[in-house]
Amino acid sequence: MTAAITAFQLIRISADIFSGLTSTGLKANGAARSHDPKAEAALRFARKVVIERGGVAAEDVQSVRAAGYGDAEIVEIVFHVALNTLTNYVNRVEETEIDFPLVQANEPL
Repeated sequence: MTAAITAFQLIRISADIFSGLTSTGLKANGAARSHDPKAEAALRFARKVVIERGGVAAEDVQSVRAAGYGDAEIVEIVFHVALNTLTNYVNRVEETEIDFPLVQANEPL
């Protein structure tokens, strides 16, 4: 996962976040599912931010807040969606060679 780790290092996030990830866990996360209810709420909210292009309903924010996320953490979730979108755009423009295993989406957004 060299490209991803490099990107995270640029924004000072430790590559340790990748330890313990499994392909099953990544696939579940990609479908906004997790064994952890709080993490699943964040994944569902992030997915909604993507689908609605940021135009989420007040109920969506309330739902993630009810799961235990505060305002700063909600902004952080939105930031991560924006960061992933930005890096995807840059990589498409630059035709970056993917140097880690591709993950196929379970269902289209």
